[in-house]
Amino acid sequence: MELLGLTVKGLTWLPFVIGGVLGTAFVFLMFEAALIFLSSATGAGLIVENVRISPLLSLLLFIGLLIFGVLIQFSQIRIENKSTLLK
Repeated sequence: MELLGLTVKGLTWLPFVIGGVLGTAFVFLMFEAALIFLSSATGAGLIVENVRISPLLSLLLFIGLLIFGVLIQFSQIRIENKSTLLK
């Protein structure tokens, strides 16, 4: 910090370090779930976009496909984790 001409007294930097560590842990834990949700939403959107039905049915189809995609992907992860534990 002295190179930048800044002086820091005490432990004022400590909350930033703690926040950085907690933020990194949160991102690490949530990355896979977010990736599954986004890929399921993208796939559901691509399917619904190419089906000619009423807006209400499109919304219901999108929600159903989104839930189905999320469940399938999470079940695959669970199966992979189970097979890894058995080895």
